[in-house]
Amino acid sequence: MIVGLVVLFCIPAFVWMNVHPATHNWVQDYRVNLKGIASPGHLSDPGPTDKEVNQITSLQTIVSIFRNDPAFYNPVVWAVSLLFLGAWIYPVLRLPSSKQKDLLCIAAIATFSLLPVYHRMYDSVLLPTIFPGLAFLIYKAPRWGAVGGGLSLWFTFMLSKYNDKLLSAHGAQAHRLMSRLVGDHLSTVLIDRPEPIATLALALFFLVVLYARPRGLALENGTLEPSYAAR
Repeated sequence: MIVGLVVLFCIPAFVWMNVHPATHNWVQDYRVNLKGIASPGHLSDPGPTDKEVNQITSLQTIVSIFRNDPAFYNPVVWAVSLLFLGAWIYPVLRLPSSKQKDLLCIAAIATFSLLPVYHRMYDSVLLPTIFPGLAFLIYKAPRWGAVGGGLSLWFTFMLSKYNDKLLSAHGAQAHRLMSRLVGDHLSTVLIDRPEPIATLALALFFLVVLYARPRGLALENGTLEPSYAAR
């Protein structure tokens, strides 16, 4: 159904833009613009020296801390993304179709889709698509649901203005403490890059749920096994 809707609404517009004289170069123009604003020293540079890097949710903002070189962090991020995509496709194809499986697969890919390519914090409007899957887990598997709910609350707090005020007031002290515990690089990741870390945690959580008890999602009646729900 989702694929059908995408084809119905997107393919005609895509074809029209590619044949219209005013827009047929839009793909190349988009790539040039995106490469320009994300290059070192520009507005959306994901490197650790950019002032607006805390507004970017892509994984490049994390990997660049360890080596601030696009030739390094872009291939690393795409390699991680392909691994995740492959791991996600397996349950999508192998598990029999059910409403529960669909909700969890949508939640996993919706969260991870914010990470491989350029996205800013306002693109997190995609994340309400995880709520049906999360509500399903809370109802059928409360312990799993509690973990997912906690991660969602963590992400929400990371986006809040209160978190910004807290970091403004205590950021230096938090950095010193975390640097002593985990080192400078991980300290920067945990304190200055909470949004992509929280998004990645949510994506991995839903992927783990899909693999934890896949036969529980493959029942003909579409319900979880009691042993799964009790965990």
